[in-house]
Formats: sequence, C-alpha cells, structure tokens
Amino acid sequence: MPRVRRIVASGRSLVVVMLIAVIAVGVALAGEPTVPARRIPPARADEISCPLSLGQQEHSIRAFAKMMPVFRHPRCSNCHGGVNPFEADATSRHGGGQMDPDVNAEQCQACHDQLAGWDTPGTPMFFVGRRDEDLCIQMKTFEETGASFIEHIRNDHGGIQFIAAGFKGERGLGTESQDSTDAGAPFAADPPPGTQEELTQKARAWVAAMGGEYAGSKECGCRRGKIELTMTSSWKGTAMGNSASAQASATVPLLPDSTGLTFTGTAPLVHGQYGVTAPSGCTVDMRPAGGQLRVTEAQFSDQKVMTISLDVRPTDSGGTMTFHCPRMPNMSLPIMPWAGQWSYLHQPDVVGDHFHFDTFDVLPVTDFGSSRTLIARKEVKRTTTQQGMTVNSTTTFEFWGLGLRP
Repeated sequence: MPRVRRIVASGRSLVVVMLIAVIAVGVALAGEPTVPARRIPPARADEISCPLSLGQQEHSIRAFAKMMPVFRHPRCSNCHGGVNPFEADATSRHGGGQMDPDVNAEQCQACHDQLAGWDTPGTPMFFVGRRDEDLCIQMKTFEETGASFIEHIRNDHGGIQFIAAGFKGERGLGTESQDSTDAGAPFAADPPPGTQEELTQKARAWVAAMGGEYAGSKECGCRRGKIELTMTSSWKGTAMGNSASAQASATVPLLPDSTGLTFTGTAPLVHGQYGVTAPSGCTVDMRPAGGQLRVTEAQFSDQKVMTISLDVRPTDSGGTMTFHCPRMPNMSLPIMPWAGQWSYLHQPDVVGDHFHFDTFDVLPVTDFGSSRTLIARKEVKRTTTQQGMTVNSTTTFEFWGLGLRP
C-alpha cells in the first residue's frame, strides 16, 4: 500500500494543476507583455484451428510433456534419429558400424536378434532435433486419431513390438551381441523410465485433455498460443468553466510462467489526445511522454468455462504543455503524471500494491487458430470529485489470442 500511496500523492491533483496553469497563463496575459532446430513445416494460416479453451490447451500440452522423458530416452531417441546406422559417423555411434543402405533390414538381425523385424523408422519420424511441440504435432500427423495413438503406444498396433523392446532396455540385442558390447564390460540394460502400461496411461490422459479425441488442426493441444493485453483509457475533468482531458493506451505481450496459465508483461504507454482549456486567443501544445503499463499477473483458470483475474500497475508519465499566445513569449509547463491521476481514480481497485480486476466478460470463442481473436473484455468506469471538480474515466482491458503460429 505505501507504493500506491506515493503514486496517488504525485498525481491526485493532475487536473487541478492543469486548470490552475491555464488560469495562471490568463493572469500573466493580463498583467505583462511577455521535447533451431529442425521443425515440422508449419501449416498455412488458414489450416490452423483449435476449439479448445486456453485451459484445455494448457492441460493438453502438459499432459504430452509427461511422455517426453520416455521419448527423449536413448532407447527411443536413438532409433528415432539419434543413431543412424547408415550414415558415415555410424562407425563411432553404432555398435555394428556403418550399415549398407542398399541391403534390406535383415542385416540388422545379425545383432538385434532379440526382436524379429528390427528396423529403424524413416527421417520424417525422427525425434532428434525437434522440440516437444514439434514431436506432439508429429504424433498427430502419423497417428490420425487419438485412439490410434493410444493403440500405437499400448501395442504397436499388434505389429512388431518395438516399444515393448525399448522398455526392456536391451536394444534388441541377443545374448551373444550383448557379450560383445561395451568393450568387454558387463552388459547393462538401460530402459526408459516407467513401464509401457504407464506410458499408455499418459497417452490416454493426453487424448482425454483434448476432450477424448484429437481437436482442431495438428497444432491444437501441442503449441501454446500467444496472448496480449490491450488497455485503452481516458479521463476528463471540469471545473470553473475549464476542462482537462487525457487518453493513453498500451499493448502488452504476455509471457507465461511454468504453469502456462499465469502471465506477466510490460509495455510503454502510448499517449493519445490530451486537452486543456486555453485562455482566450491562445493555443496549447500538449506533448505527453513516458510511462509503462506493467501486468504483474494475469491469471486464467484451467476450466472449460474460463475465468480471468488481472493485476496491473501503471508507472508515471510526464511531458510538457506549451501555451502560444499573441505578443507573448511561449510558456511551457510540465504535464503531471497520467498514471497518478489514473491511480487516484482507481483507488477502489487497489489490492496490496497493485490494481486488481476480475469478472471479465469471457467471449464464447470457438477457435483459437490462426487469426487474432478477442478472448475477454472488461470496461471499468470511475467518477470522483476533488476540490469542486468532477473527473470521469473509462478504461477498457481486452485479452487477445494471437493464434498458434510459431
């Protein structure tokens, strides 16, 4: 609260100071003449769609991430591009040396005889060099339904049991091949964490987080969308037949924390039209400058019916107003901080050392896909009277989804 009080103290008389300045100029007039990684190719913008709420999207992303310790383990990643037995460097990375790409996969059985049909997947199914979201998209590409993906993890579709072999941790090597590995050291199995059944449960949880089946385009449930907050605000005060007004706005790119549902960000204030009544025959040049809007926390619920809370702090802005009058030297005065007047008007919204807003109007968004989409909106009106002057303000906050493009 002390920090808020300092802001309020610096700005509560902003309109009064502006109006007094006008009166002072008038008195002066009467008395004297006088400034990476390999990635899945992105879909076209018109192909991206996602009907999941922000909370559902985040649940999906986190559910998929729980499978990544297995997918990144050498028993999976080595086969999916980590060790390519057909490349020149295979002599140092593949125990059997470089293999002849023109010979069929039966050559692999010479060592990997624990599993009939041992083979390596093609380049499009490599894991190495791809981010988590790219692997998620890859899974949705090669397994066209959620049920198909679960069955692949559970039972390799009833085909060659590569995943089961991976969980044994023995690289499919028979006893003789195991004895000849690791420069004579005892062979040690190195399975990925957990079991195949546990991985299957995680696969089911991922699909369930998307509503029980894949949703939208391949990016949906895999890639976090970008979000921004826009604020537009204006106030006007009148007293003694004079008036003063100000407008400011900000567009704040929001960055998520580790939960993916709490965001922060800072952006400069963009000053709009400022006005003050000038003495008869004079004009006034308003040059506002500086200030920021800081989002200390924007919290989204993880439910299908989303709720939002927002905490912000504007910082002081300044600038000058210069009066131009006939046969008089120009007179420049400082503009008092816009943020100070805003803070004074919004005292009912103070919680701790920030300003808190909730009960946003959440729009029934059906697609968080490729275009800029309004997610939620809140308009706040405040009126106060100080020293015989009435000040009215309107501030509008809007959250925008910027789509699932990379």
